[in-house]
Amino acid sequence: AHHAKYTDAEVQATVKANVEVGDLKAPTKALPMNNQNITGVASLTATELHGITYWGDVYFEDVECPVCHMKFKMGDRLVFIVNKVEEKFITAIPVHLVCDGG
Repeated sequence: AHHAKYTDAEVQATVKANVEVGDLKAPTKALPMNNQNITGVASLTATELHGITYWGDVYFEDVECPVCHMKFKMGDRLVFIVNKVEEKFITAIPVHLVCDGG
């Protein structure tokens, strides 16, 4: 039985109604966002995450000082050690302002 071809609009409507991002294969190249924001994210995991913020809390996954090997605790005063300098950015790691352990 021969069926009439779907119009582009019908295909787009069907895909929009039935396909979720999780149904698609993982991207193998950059995914341009056309300057659109990513919103409503419960948590975001990335090897590197670059951006600009004008205010907010800072969150580190490092739980111990790489200098004295003591775990960070509430109230610790920290400084940053710059470990990479590029033309348009730096990267840094947190360390205790004064290390008690060495």
